Amino acid sequence: MKIVSDESGAPFIVLFDGNGNANVVVTEHEHGPALALYDANKQLRLILELEPSGSPSLRMADANGQPIVAAGTWEYGPMVAIYNPNGKQNLSLSISSLGAPWLLMQDANGDNVLKLAVESDGPCLKFGKDNKVYWSAP
Repeated sequence: MKIVSDESGAPFIVLFDGNGNANVVVTEHEHGPALALYDANKQLRLILELEPSGSPSLRMADANGQPIVAAGTWEYGPMVAIYNPNGKQNLSLSISSLGAPWLLMQDANGDNVLKLAVESDGPCLKFGKDNKVYWSAP
């Protein structure tokens, strides 16, 4: 274990494995505390931190460093996102600040192709990149 500070003066604690590689980093940055976990190949795999808004976020990556899952609070409310092997977001589930649920699916390029939501005027289902409404109620 080593306690040091970075160029900005922010303190951090580093835990090393038997080979001298950093496995766990705990730091305090301008947004707040953060915890980062690295694998045996020195790849960042998980980070838990406070966002600039003060909301917590959790991000996980695969062995190549590509994002696979993220959870946190965005400007509209809590959200969970799942990514494809290329690091593009493909599925997100969120709840708006008004309590309305959203399910959003994207294609391999990250373009929205399906949205299932409860909006202010009722439930809606949208398909395609053109965001065309195929069904809504009332």
